[in-house]
Amino acid sequence: MTGPGPQAERRGLGFLERFLGLDDPEAHPGGLVYGLIVLGSVLAAESVHSSGGVRDIMAALTVLFVYWLAHTYADLMGRRYLQATPLRWKDVTEVARREWAIMRGATIPVIAMVVAVLLGVSSWRVDEVGMITDVAMLTLFAVVGSLKANLSRMALVFQVVLALSFGIFIALVRAVLA
Repeated sequence: MTGPGPQAERRGLGFLERFLGLDDPEAHPGGLVYGLIVLGSVLAAESVHSSGGVRDIMAALTVLFVYWLAHTYADLMGRRYLQATPLRWKDVTEVARREWAIMRGATIPVIAMVVAVLLGVSSWRVDEVGMITDVAMLTLFAVVGSLKANLSRMALVFQVVLALSFGIFIALVRAVLA
């Protein structure tokens, strides 16, 4: 990835790419998306039995951290198995840095939740702020990716519908657990 495309820059979306670290040639956009999907699912589950906005934020970050560790560990064990060689510290730091995108994906929804807590929003609503921001970020990510790829309008609409479908799945998680 060489950086934001001209269409994304014209729309002021280059800032988002820089903020999320997508301007880095070693960026892992899939990790960002994965982090958003996991965060939305965790928030949906937590919102059913919320224990307070701050605790919900900490629980969501803890779950994401475990996912980051799991992805890092799984990748490293897979490499060790396939290469049949010992891992080096460089391998560990390289994989851990790459997979950190899972945590970065949650940045904006978590910031929105912290602001909601600071504004005194109820814990149930804090979770909703996180879920709505999460789905908005998934949708924005789909739009930016579509613009960078110069997709047709129809393909862009399909990408947005696909991203919004995760909002439906997140709502289903909440409904099933309620």
